[in-house]
Amino acid sequence: MRKCTVPILIGLLSFSAPLYADELVDNGAMEIPFREGIARGWHKNCYGKNTAVFSPGKPHSGKTSQKVECTSFESGAVQFFCPMKLTAGKHYKVSLWLRAEEGVGTVGISIRQGPHPYTKYLATTFEAGEDWEQVTFEGVIAQADKSAGLFIYFHPDGPGTLWVDDVSVVENEPQAVELPLPKGNVVANASFELALDRHWRARPVRPSCDTQNPHHGQRSLRWELDVSASQLVSGPIEFGGRNEPFTLALAVRAEGEARVVAAVRSAMTIGGAKNLLRVEGRPKADWDVLRTTGPLPSSANGAYCLTVHVRAPKKATVWIDALRLEPGQGSEPPRCRRQIEASLACPKLAHIHRIGQPVQLEVRAFNDGDGPKEPELICRVTDYHQRPVAEVPVAIRLEPRRAGQTSVSLPLKKTGVYLAELVEGDEVLSELSLSVLPEIAPVPAEKSVVGGHFRLDEFHMKVANAMGIKWTRIHDCSSITHWKTVEPEQGKFVWFDDEVRTVRRHGVQILGEFLRVPKWASSADDDVQGGNVHLCPPRSLDEFGTYVRAVVDHYENDIRHWEIWNEPYHRGFWQGTPEQYAEMARVAARETRAADPEAVVVAPCAYPGAEEWVERVLKAGGIAGADVFSYHGYGVLQPNGYQRVRGWAAHGRQSARPIWNTETGVTSRTFYRHIPDKFVDSYTRWIQPLPYDVAAENCARLFILALAGGAERYFQYWCVYEESLLPRLGAMTIFEYDTSLRPMAVAYAVAASLLDGTRGRGWIEIPGPVLANLLEDDQRLIAVLWRRGGRRGRRIAVGFNPVKLDARNMMGNPMNLNSRGSGFDVVLSAEPLYLIVPAAEGDALVAALRKAEKIR
Repeated sequence: MRKCTVPILIGLLSFSAPLYADELVDNGAMEIPFREGIARGWHKNCYGKNTAVFSPGKPHSGKTSQKVECTSFESGAVQFFCPMKLTAGKHYKVSLWLRAEEGVGTVGISIRQGPHPYTKYLATTFEAGEDWEQVTFEGVIAQADKSAGLFIYFHPDGPGTLWVDDVSVVENEPQAVELPLPKGNVVANASFELALDRHWRARPVRPSCDTQNPHHGQRSLRWELDVSASQLVSGPIEFGGRNEPFTLALAVRAEGEARVVAAVRSAMTIGGAKNLLRVEGRPKADWDVLRTTGPLPSSANGAYCLTVHVRAPKKATVWIDALRLEPGQGSEPPRCRRQIEASLACPKLAHIHRIGQPVQLEVRAFNDGDGPKEPELICRVTDYHQRPVAEVPVAIRLEPRRAGQTSVSLPLKKTGVYLAELVEGDEVLSELSLSVLPEIAPVPAEKSVVGGHFRLDEFHMKVANAMGIKWTRIHDCSSITHWKTVEPEQGKFVWFDDEVRTVRRHGVQILGEFLRVPKWASSADDDVQGGNVHLCPPRSLDEFGTYVRAVVDHYENDIRHWEIWNEPYHRGFWQGTPEQYAEMARVAARETRAADPEAVVVAPCAYPGAEEWVERVLKAGGIAGADVFSYHGYGVLQPNGYQRVRGWAAHGRQSARPIWNTETGVTSRTFYRHIPDKFVDSYTRWIQPLPYDVAAENCARLFILALAGGAERYFQYWCVYEESLLPRLGAMTIFEYDTSLRPMAVAYAVAASLLDGTRGRGWIEIPGPVLANLLEDDQRLIAVLWRRGGRRGRRIAVGFNPVKLDARNMMGNPMNLNSRGSGFDVVLSAEPLYLIVPAAEGDALVAALRKAEKIR
């Protein structure tokens, strides 16, 4: 469900008492005097090609607000800011009120570094609407900065006006969350009787569950190590430490020489992670208990993580069991967190079901009590909007110190993403996300528009097949065609035929990529460090051409499409000039066709906001040899960016080249409700995850906008299961920590099932404001509608009464529209609504949408 705002929350904290703080914004009330149209204490900072007029506006409160009217926009951003100084380790809370009219679209708000490199410390985005609405976000700043500021900016889709008022930034000391002290062991699945992945993540060596050598209960964990090490990490655990004594203990044994280190850490780290409690030992052949007791301070956000490191200098077998973290000196014998522990599991690949298939989950439970138990368990299911769907009793009998297993069938009749919770009384014991997907569109892979970025293995290819994704792009999930990968030493090539055959066996097409210069071939100076060596232009275009010809020739039967570089418009992937890229692209096109005359060349991997770079590449002939114009569409949620791409694609030709969006995605928070999403470090602050519902909406909308704008292929980024996702849960991947699909992945799969094989027909602006995206194939016209700006629904009336109209929501389920005279009306939100009519009625629907009216 939609939360109170649409923020990117970074380092979010909870507090037990009100905060009292000094205000950092000078004149956040936007009151007079104004100088050159901007409120005192604020500064204009627009860049690019645009015209904006700043002036006093109608207030949210007080006498005035800051009004920013953009009269023309080609590129850059309309932006203004208030300077401020930041202190490392302090907590900052931002609040402001916004409203907008016409084409403002998404507004960005960030506390960031003023000068280059413009590092963002805290940030959010919000799609402003016609009503005043408040935006809030907060977090901890990791580094001091005397030249920072609060920046407010937007990239309008044509003329638009923004009003801003009542802006506040307050600074406080992070305050520890004083949750209650626990009464016993806080560690879930501490005896490893349940499925390991429900509470723990182990890598790089995965242990097995050993039923022959338990210390407590029926199972222990066993590692087979050979001059190696492995780490076991828990998900975040919430409880109060309060600097009271806690005992950390675990049972260990080993065959061979080994060392085990267990530690407790705060789930929020500024700088390096610090051990709050730590115990280590060298296990012997018989079970022994490692134990330490010491004061455990409260974590700044009320959450902790446990880690267990297992190391072996030579071949060894190591067991651990009965892990405990509890207040005081610890109990004997060891006890689990609850007398009855239980978990849900799904036997299906990535928890994916097809519509019409039975949905059955497995339940495993463990009784840590002294007598038999028949717990009253219920499997409760809610949908994407957290609405109740089903409640199914689970019958199971458990003997003392024994585990049991049963199954539960769920009556799920609609497509979408669901959350199943196993509950006893008022307590949620386990939760599991699963999806029900629609039938895959019967479109051949070579004609499909649907792509992704996958690891090239059986699991990921089966997921691609299940989601209806028929293309994969070689990039950072698999670098098998990159120069530094295939030719690490000059003249010595490395091929990855098994991976390529795996992909092709599953019927998935491959977009190859030329990228990253090996160190021996780089033009980098001696002072260039690390990975930047691979981003400099090649020292010799002849050597580059040899690599291109060799890799295209080797994979000719399996890879017929090749993209020249990734995002060369910024220094993160290319540290040469646009002209050097253009020269390299011409060589790549020539050598690709020399090796495979039928190959398709894709370039220049542009971005709608990088106008100057693209214009220089076009002028230098950088796409002269390209068959397809490629770009990336991150954050481009308005049509103007796609219109710009269409203009570039026509450069130098009477008819435009085909257009591919070869990489776009969003970063999402978890769909899970009862697993704390509280792990905070420098990486989680950098990725800036969106709430799961906003991420799902944006994922579908970015795909739809690209297709409506003429893209003939789209590659979702990214589609790789991250083994490190516990305890961190926010991520850009389509997978949750347990391999289930995130809501944004389900929204993408639904859109693919409805839109694969269609052609873009552009957009229609409807009062509301509402955007209608038009797509068609030989049988259908599809208009995909959503509200633009604000959180309140917008009702529009459409004067059209078709013979056949199929309306679908973002999860792919039929919707009933309200009849209205000779047409219908519908309430629109940020979620896409699909209106599908036969091709014969398509023009009539388009005409009716052009005349649609907003109903107040």
